Amino acid sequence: MSKLISYDNLNYEMNKLINSILILVIVCTLIKLFLIILIPKGDSSVFLGVKFNPLQENIIYQYDNEIDGEYLIIQINEMQLIGENTLRFIFKTPHLIYISFLGLLLILKFKFLKNKSTL
Repeated sequence: MSKLISYDNLNYEMNKLINSILILVIVCTLIKLFLIILIPKGDSSVFLGVKFNPLQENIIYQYDNEIDGEYLIIQINEMQLIGENTLRFIFKTPHLIYISFLGLLLILKFKFLKNKSTL
């Protein structure tokens, strides 16, 4: 009886871990698809904006005022944005890695659900 309880506890903890990582991967994917860093010419300001084309680059250097209004600006800061290094890491990770992690996590999630229903 104690083995069954510990197995259920392990199954529950593993399911929580998979759900947490799944949420993290989904949030990173949404950040990569819809956020952009704009760095203007001749200015030390850095802008964080929302882009409406998911296939567009995530970092635009030499940002012109001509395309002003094309992006919804969320944050403006001098020299560097808060969390810019983390955003750059997320932006540099290829879409294929996020899709692979999503697929793997979903397979694991359904495997644990299937194992739980067969007990």
